[in-house]
Amino acid sequence: MAIDDDIAAGNDIEMKYADDTLDQEERLTADGGLTKRILKVGTGWEKPELGDQVFVHYTGTLKSNGTKFDSSVDRNEPFKFDLGKGQVIKGWDEGVKTMKKGEKAVLTIQPEYGYGEQGSPPTIPANATLQFEVELLSWNSVKDITPAKDGGIIKTIVTEGEGWASPKDIDEVLVRYSVLNQDKSSMLKQSPEQGTEFVLKEGVAVPAIPVALKTMKRGEKASLIIKSGYGLSGEGVQHVEVELLSWKKVTDITKDGGVVKKTLHESTDYKTATVESTVKVRLTGKLPDGTVFADHQTDDNLLELVVGEEQVCVGLEEAIQTMKLSGVAEVIVQPQYGFGSDPHQTPQATVPPNSNLCYTVELVELHKPREGYEMETPEKLDEAKKRKDAGNGLFKQAKWARALKKYKKGVELIEHDDQFSAEEKKTSADIKKSCNLNLAATYLKVDDSQEARKACNKVLEKDPGNVKALFRRAQAYMLTQDYIEAKQDLDVALRAEPTNRDMRALLKKLKAEQSALDKKEGQMYSKAFQRMAQAPHSKQPKTAQVPDTIEGEELKKNEQ
Repeated sequence: MAIDDDIAAGNDIEMKYADDTLDQEERLTADGGLTKRILKVGTGWEKPELGDQVFVHYTGTLKSNGTKFDSSVDRNEPFKFDLGKGQVIKGWDEGVKTMKKGEKAVLTIQPEYGYGEQGSPPTIPANATLQFEVELLSWNSVKDITPAKDGGIIKTIVTEGEGWASPKDIDEVLVRYSVLNQDKSSMLKQSPEQGTEFVLKEGVAVPAIPVALKTMKRGEKASLIIKSGYGLSGEGVQHVEVELLSWKKVTDITKDGGVVKKTLHESTDYKTATVESTVKVRLTGKLPDGTVFADHQTDDNLLELVVGEEQVCVGLEEAIQTMKLSGVAEVIVQPQYGFGSDPHQTPQATVPPNSNLCYTVELVELHKPREGYEMETPEKLDEAKKRKDAGNGLFKQAKWARALKKYKKGVELIEHDDQFSAEEKKTSADIKKSCNLNLAATYLKVDDSQEARKACNKVLEKDPGNVKALFRRAQAYMLTQDYIEAKQDLDVALRAEPTNRDMRALLKKLKAEQSALDKKEGQMYSKAFQRMAQAPHSKQPKTAQVPDTIEGEELKKNEQ
């Protein structure tokens, strides 16, 4: 069967590499997304292997116009990376592994093997086809995988695995292994034929195995030579054969252990839910004792919800946003991300206060809201106003996080209004001003001074005398005790509205806080100088003669 026939049939074929044919374009992948043209033949027959540290020189250009965007040659500094570890674009990993030492070749890389739809701004646009002239200088094939690089675990890959990922500490791995003595005459330990499953960081009896697994891909087989301290206790040098059958990826979504997701079925789909997406999920929720409190298993009873609308607990919402369409996961939710310290009633059961929750979730359907680029201008303006109004409703309910998301989305939809008519630009400006002012007010509610100032600055860039923006920026400055800046904003605002009670009250509060801070600093500096004055004169530094008022003023200036 010809290659084109194989591709059409969807067969997974292994491409054959030509033997050092100069200046001939050769496909390195079945889909033609990566090609190689040899400019200079390499030496020997060896090629770098997965995990080898390779050293190359390269020059990268855009195929569309020949623009050079990067070059190690220009820097006169070779570039190094670990082959097959995903440290570079896929086209490099696939291309460099076909090269011999000293070989120079041009790799032509389609977007799916390069930087894809995102590109790499500002030098590489979206969906760009790239050309790299690459020279393979050398590589390092020593496979000492111990963190200390003490030679305690030497790894050789027997069968390369699939994909690019390796398991992490919290992942649940399924492994088949055997341990032999130094001369391989005796089996010391082995797993069941179907493998043994464990959390990677918890390990097994052979410490070297978890270390090796962190470097392996799904389906990879490896041979290890391990020294004392990395193997079974008291057995000296040992030989280990290990195969990574599979693993379940575990993700600490909230980074504090509050919401942990274990992927049971990894979807190949790229679609994930975002805030405002409408989803249908197949779901079971259980308490630690096995009590079912949520049951949406049948096709006619799927749970439908809008992400971000608090129709389920926040922990489950966070997990759903990390899932791909058709993916299945187990999600463990701690009380602070679940139903908290109050009991929660469902049709199936009562969830006691402070309960851990265990969900099994399948993302069955996903419908994302239309993005701004999919809308005509009137629809963008209408949707932006809806987000602003929704944010206002949430603000009144003290739901700060959700309000922030609505206001941000409102601004995002009409951020780029260059093509709007004059009337549409005016409407857009009014909506953005309202959203940014309300963003500032919401950030102040959560004591985020920096983001509140940013929101105010966006308003003041267009309207330098906006009283609300000046007032809220002054409030933000006061959160960080930047009293000089706060007073400057209040002075400008009060010139516009001299009878504004809120601003006068804030100015009074500012003066009181400034006075209290000055008093506290004065006492601190006074005590410091008293201690210095009491110290032996011979040990007193000359700088201690600087007057108290100058030192205090300088410190205050620095703190502002």
